[in-house]
Amino acid sequence: VRHLAVELASNEITDDERRFLEGLLKRTVNDTEIAVRVALAIALRRSRHLPREIALILVDDALNVAQPILEESPALTESDLTSILAECDGRKQVCIARRASQSAVVAVAVVACGNAAAITALIECGSDLDETLLCQVLDRYGRFETVKAAMASRQRLPAAVCERLQKLMPGRVPLH
Repeated sequence: VRHLAVELASNEITDDERRFLEGLLKRTVNDTEIAVRVALAIALRRSRHLPREIALILVDDALNVAQPILEESPALTESDLTSILAECDGRKQVCIARRASQSAVVAVAVVACGNAAAITALIECGSDLDETLLCQVLDRYGRFETVKAAMASRQRLPAAVCERLQKLMPGRVPLH
């Protein structure tokens, strides 16, 4: 499976070879052995050549198959991610929130999903979140200790966010 992923990622294969490999991938994503599908997802999680169709099949699988793709795959579009967030599977929402870089649209969708664990993951991952969204998070989810702790541990916070956080956590929030 790893060799298949390496070949697919190669820039030195022809279009016919790429189509052949994609056909093999389509058969592999339907393998009955979950270990094969997990290995495939892990091997392809960062591939710029992973067809979106295959990424979506993997995302629709068991969590341990979906997780690597949800957290890292560039094959998923902003629209894919917001649609998955709207499906209300809390574990998949957390996976999306952990992505290293988030668009503003996806970050807003994570906050809108109402999952405190996903919101905590979003704050912890260090994504560039604007002041308005951070204030909205504190207004809606400031009662959750995990959210407040994640917010307090961020390296940089706008002054307005610091002030709100200090009101929620008196004496426990360093001035940024």
